[in-house]
Amino acid sequence: MKIDPAAALALALLLAACSGRDDAANQHPDEPAVQMIAHPGSQAAKGKAALNLTERELLDAELVDTDGTELGDVIALKRGPGGAVEGLVIAVEGSVPEQHVYLPLDGLAPLREGDDWTIVTSLTPAQIAALPKANPDPPTSQPAAATAGSAPSQGAANAR
Repeated sequence: MKIDPAAALALALLLAACSGRDDAANQHPDEPAVQMIAHPGSQAAKGKAALNLTERELLDAELVDTDGTELGDVIALKRGPGGAVEGLVIAVEGSVPEQHVYLPLDGLAPLREGDDWTIVTSLTPAQIAALPKANPDPPTSQPAAATAGSAPSQGAANAR
């Protein structure tokens, strides 16, 4: 999907002016694990979740750079202990096997295109690929000791 380059450039300038961070790729690697909501139907999309969009709108959005080039798809929301959305989990475009990264909300802006929403960032594809890796699967409530022949808990995969 391509967006209007003039609108994307204006949005990028606004993002750069409003962002207090030099580079979202400088995320601290020891950040504690938080709950991730991976499935659109997991919570009712009542009200705005983040970026003035509902949970459903965020989970249906694509991530693009300021030129309108697709960088990935939003596949999950990263929530903090209080339940507020702190960032997005992105499936990186063209990564094989599929790579998932955590993208903080700083410097992101929503852009409506018809009935769809796009999230615009000033980050480059290389900066997106360098973001902290994320596991989009929500933790499960399996017992700590797995029985023989069973898979390990997904919750362990979220720990760093």
